[in-house]
Amino acid sequence: MPDRPITRHYRGPAAAAAFCPGLGGENLSDLIADVDILREELGYGRWAHLRPWCDTGDPFTTDRGGLERLIERLAIVVENRASNHTKNMH
Repeated sequence: MPDRPITRHYRGPAAAAAFCPGLGGENLSDLIADVDILREELGYGRWAHLRPWCDTGDPFTTDRGGLERLIERLAIVVENRASNHTKNMH
């Protein structure tokens, strides 16, 4: 079977938010990478699992501000889990 290109819709947020200078797009790759790190740390297997944490309810279509707020929220959860884990060890 010949390789078929995977449409942008099915490649996830990293591809959907790819920087397109010719189209006036914004480079969100650093923010997307930060969300990915936090998502994996929290044990979320898919970006779709982040919907409850997003302003719009859809992490795939959020803008720079939405990604920044998502990072803040997820970082707080990671920090709280780490402090609770430390408290439980003592």
